[in-house]
Amino acid sequence: MYVILIFNQVMGGGNKVVHKGNNYTLQTVRISPFFYLYTSRTEVISKVTIAHRNIMYYTAQRKVPYLCLSGTKMIHMWKGTLFHEVLHLPAYLLRAAQAQRVPYTLSTHTYGPHARQYFQVLCPPTPPTAWIVYWHGGSWQFGSPERFHAAAYHWLAQGYGVIMPSYRRIPRFNYRDIREDTVTCLRLAREAVPGGINLPFVFMGMSAGGHIAALAATDRELRAQIHWATGQIVGCIPMGGVLNLNAFWLHPTMIALAGVPTGELYQLANPFNHLQGDECPLLVIHGTKDGMVGFKGIEQYCAKYESLNPAEKLQLITIPDGTHLDAGVWLYSQNEVQRQVQSVVASWVTA
Repeated sequence: MYVILIFNQVMGGGNKVVHKGNNYTLQTVRISPFFYLYTSRTEVISKVTIAHRNIMYYTAQRKVPYLCLSGTKMIHMWKGTLFHEVLHLPAYLLRAAQAQRVPYTLSTHTYGPHARQYFQVLCPPTPPTAWIVYWHGGSWQFGSPERFHAAAYHWLAQGYGVIMPSYRRIPRFNYRDIREDTVTCLRLAREAVPGGINLPFVFMGMSAGGHIAALAATDRELRAQIHWATGQIVGCIPMGGVLNLNAFWLHPTMIALAGVPTGELYQLANPFNHLQGDECPLLVIHGTKDGMVGFKGIEQYCAKYESLNPAEKLQLITIPDGTHLDAGVWLYSQNEVQRQVQSVVASWVTA
């Protein structure tokens, strides 16, 4: 399905119009007085021009969405923009909802008085052979473990247990509170899960969750506070993760999370600053057209990691032309990225 939003000066017309051609079908669905949602279910869409009383001018091209402003100017909805990412979020969530379920048992554990201070444990039917700690995304302010159980299904099918932490959110709280929650959560989770004292752990997360996962794996002071055995964290997988705050422009979300770049909290919240050498193995998954976490910052982070660690400890799965959401969607169905990640994780937990 290809999705295009059209802005119109003309607001008349019906609620649904279907345009048909030799090898394309476009259906218009009105979703507001100013916006129309265009969908096509054909594999190939020829370059066409459609004239309609509600659409002054419109060009559709194969796999390339466009935004039409006032019916006169065509603006390409390039990948690599926040608008593109937001537009495709519903499809991403749908993919997660359609992921194949597997058997598991679920338990919820609290680690503080706040409603967000809890973690969920998903156990496979057989005793787990390793544990995945998965932090969900949501700009440090949205989402919950309950909404992302689908991210655990693949790992449960491999016989791994999955821990999904929740934490206090911005803007009422900031990274100092999130860091405190991470320490307390991990300390208690290790003791609460079957085999947690001895089994290997892999930290992973999507977007903001990738940021927390990377910090939990590389912040030496944080790791000392959780009192885990040396070497028990066998790898880290940030997916679309915020790994280098230096590459971000200062916007309200980052200010709410970490303050200003010159402040102590900002430096503490920056995974880039915690790379000192002798880090656990790292597998970074990122799209080159990420519209929320720019690829340049990821390249800088990986370059610093590689300069301080043996080259074989770093693996970067680059998704060509991939968006922010593409970095995490591989979890929900069988694909080549999933096979690559599974192979790497298996090598970590059996080393």
